[in-house]
Amino acid sequence: MTLSNNSDSVLLRLSPLDLILETGAICVGYVLAPSSDSTTPIDIERIDTAMGRVADKWRLIAGRTEWISKDKIWGIRAPLGPLPHSYATHTFTSTTLSTPAPFPVPSFTPSSATYFTQPPRQYFVHPKTPNGNKSYSTAPLISIHVTVFSDCVCVGMSYPHGVFDGVGIGHVLKALDAEMNRTSWVVPELGETNVISSFVAGSASQPDKALRCKHYALQGLWGIAAFLGSMGFQWAWHGVEHGGIFVGREVVEIIVGRVKEEVREQSGGKEYVSTGDVMLAWALKAMYLDEPNSPNTLKAAQSVSARPLLADAAGDSSFNAYPHNAVLMADLASLPLSSLPSTPLSTLALSSRHSILRTRTLPRATLDVSSPTGAILPLREWGTDWIGFSSQVEGGYESVGWGDGWEIRSMIGYPLPVNADHLLFVNKLEGGLLFTGDLRKSRWAAMEGELRRLESGEKPRAF
Repeated sequence: MTLSNNSDSVLLRLSPLDLILETGAICVGYVLAPSSDSTTPIDIERIDTAMGRVADKWRLIAGRTEWISKDKIWGIRAPLGPLPHSYATHTFTSTTLSTPAPFPVPSFTPSSATYFTQPPRQYFVHPKTPNGNKSYSTAPLISIHVTVFSDCVCVGMSYPHGVFDGVGIGHVLKALDAEMNRTSWVVPELGETNVISSFVAGSASQPDKALRCKHYALQGLWGIAAFLGSMGFQWAWHGVEHGGIFVGREVVEIIVGRVKEEVREQSGGKEYVSTGDVMLAWALKAMYLDEPNSPNTLKAAQSVSARPLLADAAGDSSFNAYPHNAVLMADLASLPLSSLPSTPLSTLALSSRHSILRTRTLPRATLDVSSPTGAILPLREWGTDWIGFSSQVEGGYESVGWGDGWEIRSMIGYPLPVNADHLLFVNKLEGGLLFTGDLRKSRWAAMEGELRRLESGEKPRAF
């Protein structure tokens, strides 16, 4: 069933920030396992019916994408009033197997510091799941796929990245959590005017092209060819592996405490770095520890949420609940890989902080909204090593309660339609941090080796 342009629906405008990621989709994957004393089977029907209630109350979720050709922008055609039985508010599919999972089910503690194999995405994503905003013009925005094994359950929520960013889908997950557990939640209002575009249009701030992220490029034919060629080279020649690193709370505290103290001493207390800055710096340095003779140049990037900036500038905290893309791509570092082993973690952590401060500004937000680039890809050039970080911590994925007696053992991000190598998703779990994605096996091994040294009391090479 399609929606017409009259009173049975409303058109919700997106912003130019959504154009940047319009050609892809993302799946948030959960690996769930019963607690040691639990015998309660998971109720997968509860997930389906709860998602239906979310979409019925928050009609944005029940909408379809629509291209607004006059303004060259995407919108969401959201239904109003009673929904016909034939109208799908979301897609739900499931598979039940009588065998244990064909991958190790991780179990973490506050002192854990370990590598684990990432499950194949087939257990989280149905083969017919759409990707790209065009595909979602005739399909529900939210697709949930569940695979039940005898020892664990995989739950995947897929969505168009040209509609939601990582924080935005976090609001959907929180609404799903509330409906599954029958707690109250505030249903966002449907606004036909996009608040980000409206705010930037009324701002006196002038765009600054010098602030444009240089480590991403437009999706022209050359950019696509270079990206796919680089991916093929990494997978075929260097042995890229789906994996993850969990750094437990106690280990995070050791790393962060030491680096923060170094920053305080070096800056006389004038500089600040967050836990995220430090752990991103640690991951970046640890993965390249065994490549001191590489002739390549490192190009590192990270995604930065503009929500805090816009909420503060507008004096309106509702920007923090904005569900669509409010992400600004930021250049994190550009330096010879040969110099990385001698670069202090405090320097790399400060690079992350300065990258955020340089990017999270009104001139940069104004630039991306008023002069959109269109869809972009990581800039892969000969002689460079590209690495990207996408923090999902602000999304609060770990707070979802999937069922009494069921624990979240892992959370993974799967880009669709293909897994982009050397893009790491960062999530919070059990007070620690998860880094998941696709890296060369040698780089996962370098990170794991550094964790082993931390656990055993040996001197870490990254410090």
